[in-house]
Amino acid sequence: METATFLRKPALEPLSPYLREKFEFFRVESADKATFDRFKQLAGSMTKQVMKELGYELEKNSVTVLRGGVFKTASRYVPIK
Repeated sequence: METATFLRKPALEPLSPYLREKFEFFRVESADKATFDRFKQLAGSMTKQVMKELGYELEKNSVTVLRGGVFKTASRYVPIK
């Protein structure tokens, strides 16, 4: 997540393939849409907490995620000044 942030990408972007591989509920076909959306919200909330603890703050919401296929948008962070 820190490398993605350094590259000015959403922090969740590099995690999409890993989440899809390791957790069945991140596969759209395995869950109903409402459940799938809740797990994506949970991942975003947890990312926000981790990034804050690592010394980052929110820069922008709803940044397009280009890879992974789990998230369409996610938040981008910057180091706290």
